[in-house]
Amino acid sequence: MIPDNNENNNNLYFLAFSKNKVTIYEYDVDLSKNIVDDINDEIKRCEEEDEKNKINENTVPMTNDEKKVDMNHIRNNNIINNNTNNTNQIKKSTNKFNNDFVLNRGIKIYKEYDDVELATCTNDYKKIILVRKSDLNVAEIIDIKSENKNVTCIKTKTQIKRIITSPRDNYIVLHCQYKPDITNTNLYVYKLNVKSSKKKKKKDKKNSECENIKGEENSVGKENDNYEEEKKNINMNNNNVPIHNNNNNSDNNESTNDNIIYNENLIIELTLKSYSNKNWPFFKWSDSESICTCLINNQVYIYKDNNFNTTVNKLKLDNIEFFDISPELNNKKGILIATYEQGSKGNPSIFKIFHIDNLNKHIYSKNFFNSDEIKLKWNKNGSSLLLQIHTQVDKEKQSYYGSSNLYFIDTVTLKDVNVMTNKGLIYDTIWSNNQNKFYVCKGEIPAEIVLHDKNGNVSHSYGRHKFNTLKLNYNEKLLLTGGFGNLSGDISIWNTSTKKEITKTKSSCAVICEFFNDGKHFLTATTHPRLRVDNNLKIFKYNGLIVSRINFEELYNVIILPFNKIKFQQTEEPVDINLEHTTFTTIY
Repeated sequence: MIPDNNENNNNLYFLAFSKNKVTIYEYDVDLSKNIVDDINDEIKRCEEEDEKNKINENTVPMTNDEKKVDMNHIRNNNIINNNTNNTNQIKKSTNKFNNDFVLNRGIKIYKEYDDVELATCTNDYKKIILVRKSDLNVAEIIDIKSENKNVTCIKTKTQIKRIITSPRDNYIVLHCQYKPDITNTNLYVYKLNVKSSKKKKKKDKKNSECENIKGEENSVGKENDNYEEEKKNINMNNNNVPIHNNNNNSDNNESTNDNIIYNENLIIELTLKSYSNKNWPFFKWSDSESICTCLINNQVYIYKDNNFNTTVNKLKLDNIEFFDISPELNNKKGILIATYEQGSKGNPSIFKIFHIDNLNKHIYSKNFFNSDEIKLKWNKNGSSLLLQIHTQVDKEKQSYYGSSNLYFIDTVTLKDVNVMTNKGLIYDTIWSNNQNKFYVCKGEIPAEIVLHDKNGNVSHSYGRHKFNTLKLNYNEKLLLTGGFGNLSGDISIWNTSTKKEITKTKSSCAVICEFFNDGKHFLTATTHPRLRVDNNLKIFKYNGLIVSRINFEELYNVIILPFNKIKFQQTEEPVDINLEHTTFTTIY
């Protein structure tokens, strides 16, 4: 069981959704403290062994006849040997060595779940929600930290497509496949954590309706008893490199304490024939869950105190493409609703902001021509937002990827600032909630990284770089800038106080990049189907060194699990290295 807020446990946890499997990994951070010394010691040891092998080869005596026979072999292979033998001996301490050295280094498997089609976590990261391939109509809710394998099942009539929980995890939303010949509804909201509505049954292989959920895993566990006995605490990954595994927590193990809990507390069910993926999640709650909103057929329905029997208000707009609600405003001033109506027949697209207490008149609006999509990012207290407008086709033909605009909108003064003053795209934006500032990566590649103050004015420029991604660690002392996707994978780490670059590193072909909750490590992942080969996950220290790597046949998603509250102390000096020529950085 993972310790709860144990100050002595600073290990990192993350979930990897790979081919047919979800695995929760634990990384031992103690192994990253001395990784430079460990690598140098291992390189030195390998070089000493290579030197001894060379000496032994040179000291073996040969007869005259053996020398004559060997001369032809030497002449035929002289070029190859001269160009590769010595080089390969040296490279043993670079490419091959480094990949092997950090592969699964410090990694332990905490839990595994097989036969998985869909996987997500609750917002508190205490539970994992799975849909198995063996039964696509059943959602399993499993407590990650529990030693007992209690499983809550929610069964639907059609295949489950998407799942999300409310901010405080009191409700779960299931979006299912629409099949009117089976059922007229396909969008469901269930109440979680209500004991009175749960129906508990002990595991019975003959009578349990949910037995087929785990049927494949249990049969595998039975057929492979000898194998499980032999492997004990070792699990082999795709590359046959051992990873420590706590079998007591494995999903494949039989347990007499298993219980199936049926959640039948359905709150509301709706029919959703047509929808836009941009509006997912279709139900959007306020942070306190006192207000819930839902968009159906150009109408935003508003529910209060999760009473879904009665709507307290409705907002009807023509051609509404997107809506979102703000964080709860300071001093209990309520919630704002932002909407976007797509223009048609020469009419402009319209962005509006309403106060939830008065939906008859908007408090802010802005018109746009030729806008194809928008993105919204609110600050922590809803006093400001960033509105990104993107057009797929650039009429000026300056960019193959279209054109972008970014507006900073103050929801208190209702004033806006056009942040995008030059040509190019908006690649990424991120709020610094601690200081109510925001960072923007914009322009033509190499893009400019700019820090703006709480009024939208330029505060600092980090210069132009080949980056398109921005990430802040949890206490916002470090800013990560990366160039992923169609860029080369360069990464820079910046000190947000001094605005100086700490170090550089690289993660080629990365799709996912996230900081761990300790603020000192981050991971990158190359995922399927963006890249169908060389799927992997890498863990870095903030000084740019790769401390561990896991290879996958197919990797779909990675989720950081912030189980432990870890204090960030920037006590280690960054390693000032040239990443293209050092022996321990050729593992990209």
